[in-house]
Amino acid sequence: EVTDEKYYFRLSPEMAMFFAEENIAYVTIEDRKNVRGMLAKWLHAYIVADKSSQPVSIDQLWRLSRSGAARRSTFVQSLRAALDELAVCKIIEPSFKLDAHYLYYQRSAQRAALPASA
Repeated sequence: EVTDEKYYFRLSPEMAMFFAEENIAYVTIEDRKNVRGMLAKWLHAYIVADKSSQPVSIDQLWRLSRSGAARRSTFVQSLRAALDELAVCKIIEPSFKLDAHYLYYQRSAQRAALPASA
């Protein structure tokens, strides 16, 4: 027997802001399955949540990702591999660029055409 149960809960205004439409990032299960590497998975979530797509500091990514890389050069190699993976999975455009300080990327045009809730 199926009953139509409803549950209610209260949130403080501070907590409710986390559930506002502009604060939610949608990651599809299909994309999550296709992205294999741990740094690539983290970067995928970061890119989906980043609404601005502005250049981002490599040092900031290194710090935020909590990468175990002891050297920056090692992290940059891992970052490049993760970006290549995201480009193959059509999460970002393959035209991403890493310079000495920043990552420049564009989300896939194919993904940008999807509705926000997809």
